Amino acid sequence: GIRQFAFIDDIFNFDIKKSTRFFKLILEHKMVVQLFFTNGVRGDILTKDYIDLMFEAGTVNIGVALETASTAFRATTVLPAPVGSTMIPRFSFNHCSSA
Repeated sequence: GIRQFAFIDDIFNFDIKKSTRFFKLILEHKMVVQLFFTNGVRGDILTKDYIDLMFEAGTVNIGVALETASTAFRATTVLPAPVGSTMIPRFSFNHCSSA
């Protein structure tokens, strides 16, 4: 059967309750899948627990946009860039915390 799924939705995790339920259902049903979020997810609402759940459920790829209007999320990047800046910041998570 089909075991690899690519999601093109760039706001898949916008509704955290529904997307969390999705991953928990995969685990509850012991599905062995590979999930790809190539178009990105909302980085400003990711938490360490949510990312752990994504990978436990089979996520193997996540795209996260480098730009964001969220001041809180920009503060977690190594080189924050102001909104509207054409500069692309060097990007890395220091660590994830609750949004």
